[in-house]
Amino acid sequence: MPAQNQISLKDDETGNPNQGYSKPIPCGKSVGEIKALAVATRKQMEYSPEIKFSTVLGWFGGKLVEMADWDELPKGKTEEFRFANSSIFVEDERDFTIYTLEMSDTQGRRFDIAHELGHYILHYLLPRSKKEENAPMKLMACRNLGGDEESEANWFAMAYLIDEELFRDKCQEYNYNKYLLADYFHVTPIMIVCFGQSIGLFQEEPV
Repeated sequence: MPAQNQISLKDDETGNPNQGYSKPIPCGKSVGEIKALAVATRKQMEYSPEIKFSTVLGWFGGKLVEMADWDELPKGKTEEFRFANSSIFVEDERDFTIYTLEMSDTQGRRFDIAHELGHYILHYLLPRSKKEENAPMKLMACRNLGGDEESEANWFAMAYLIDEELFRDKCQEYNYNKYLLADYFHVTPIMIVCFGQSIGLFQEEPV
């Protein structure tokens, strides 16, 4: 029987089990610690809003698959993940694939991909680097699973995509216009609002 945090998949139509993928387990770090890790990762990789995310994933040894429909997922990886905005399957360090839909908006998809990258960093590399007993051999996650691990990946994504100092400067330059800020950082206006509120810069939703 698989461990409690593992999921049994079917990798073909005959029902042969493809076991060994673990669900993400919350890393238990504070929001501040997660943001600091995301910032350190961003600076190490010299990320900027102009860089394509396929390039970002390549730095980590991963790849991006943009699909027209979820039916394009590999067999056995569809049922759990249908209708999720994005998903990640990690086979090993520097060997993972993030799936997302072509039809989703570009700005929202950028956040989804950064979210899945957060799973890879927080819920795969981190426990393995600490040699934790429950460190996963393989990992899979999607936005439909829910839980604290999803919140952790969200915080990682926001801090990775938006540099706080630059954000404060651009708020002054763009007069706190969430649409202009969203265009600059290549994220959604909703994410701009959430980030601004998280650092105490927006008390109310800006125009």
